[in-house]
Amino acid sequence: MSGARSQFGGYGGAANEGGSAFRAAVAVWFLAHAMREREVYEELTPSRLTVPTGLILLEGDQHVDDLQVEGMPRTLYVQAKRSLPFEAPPKPGAAASRKNKFNKTVEQLVAQALREDFAPDSMRLVIAVGRRSRSLAALQRVLARKRASATGRLTKIEEKALRGFDEHLTGLDEAERRRVYQATTILFLESIEQPGSPEHGRARTLLEDVVVPRTHVVGALDALKHLVREQAANRLGGDLQEWMQLLRERNIPVLLNPAGPKATRVAVAQCALSSYRDWLTESASSVQIAGISIEVSPDTSPLHVAAGPLKGAGPTSLISSPGPSCRCAWKRRPGSVSRRSSSGAARP
Repeated sequence: MSGARSQFGGYGGAANEGGSAFRAAVAVWFLAHAMREREVYEELTPSRLTVPTGLILLEGDQHVDDLQVEGMPRTLYVQAKRSLPFEAPPKPGAAASRKNKFNKTVEQLVAQALREDFAPDSMRLVIAVGRRSRSLAALQRVLARKRASATGRLTKIEEKALRGFDEHLTGLDEAERRRVYQATTILFLESIEQPGSPEHGRARTLLEDVVVPRTHVVGALDALKHLVREQAANRLGGDLQEWMQLLRERNIPVLLNPAGPKATRVAVAQCALSSYRDWLTESASSVQIAGISIEVSPDTSPLHVAAGPLKGAGPTSLISSPGPSCRCAWKRRPGSVSRRSSSGAARP
């Protein structure tokens, strides 16, 4: 693990509990994308923001310091705010204590964007916000327009948002302002810490049955949030293998295998086979197991856990996801009653 001292506080301490939970949820959302190597897109453009692939560093020593995500083609520096009121800057000469949250956030963006080692083509500053407001949504559109090769005129609310943002950029010349515009992205991750929200559901979908078994995905998400807070308190991060090892140490089975796709498919099939065997054992009063086997091919054919009666009829699909095939032969005992799976499909 890599450690780095933060200049601006942490996930705990001065940060309130709600803000801490949001930052942890944002970190887990990026981790889920990294483990599956899935694109993170800008909301208003068809271009991808990045594909998270490497180090996830928490509370680093950059000016935008909540989260650092290495990826292709860009490294992201993320400032996570559950809410961010679009406020005017304090009056000139006002005490530092009078600075509001938006002003402090913009100051951090400016300091990061104007660093000599900041490369706009391979780095991006991200404000991850948990609550969408009309003004922030307008500013999001303005910043997207500033990066576009061609664009129409700003709307009135966009012009107002740009003027409000520029009030926080006093003292910068035109080239420096343009650098801040082009480096900054607003990403709305609304209610991401709530299990019923779309973005929380996306993180869950990315993990289940590929990174961890479906039966362990809720525990994995909770464990990752806890790990994120632990790592942030110690200003630590790690690459993907380190994060997955931390899950294993907390008794979360990890299916994703660094040896490659075939090894991962074997692990997924073994997990499905184990679950299927458990179900058959529970159904022993109505099912007589005649044989069970697993077939693994090097291609990407679907995982197909199937059952079929010994005499005649074809197999009945129980599970379908990427991976090899697993088959079990069974026959119904006289007088047994059909059972239904959680999806509503009839079980023997």
